[in-house]
Amino acid sequence: MIATIGDLRTFDDKLDAFQTAGYISKIQRDAMRATLDVGDAAMHRGHLPEDDDLRLALDIVEGVFAPIFAHKDKAKKLSDAVPPRKRPPPAAVN
Repeated sequence: MIATIGDLRTFDDKLDAFQTAGYISKIQRDAMRATLDVGDAAMHRGHLPEDDDLRLALDIVEGVFAPIFAHKDKAKKLSDAVPPRKRPPPAAVN
């Protein structure tokens, strides 16, 4: 996110800027906030999330960032490889 929107003061500031810039939706922002809460609790309060919770957090992060960073160039190549639609011939004028 820092490479895209800059190094803002807090994670919430970064998430807000990322959403405002159109990179993520409100739903994705809230899901990312939840993953940050899990990480923060693990780092600073000794929280030990369940394996399923860790998998979910990773799925959320991957699902949000893959289209932005990993798939962007590949999607462009995919789009460029699609042949244009054929236009029907113009109707004859009598």
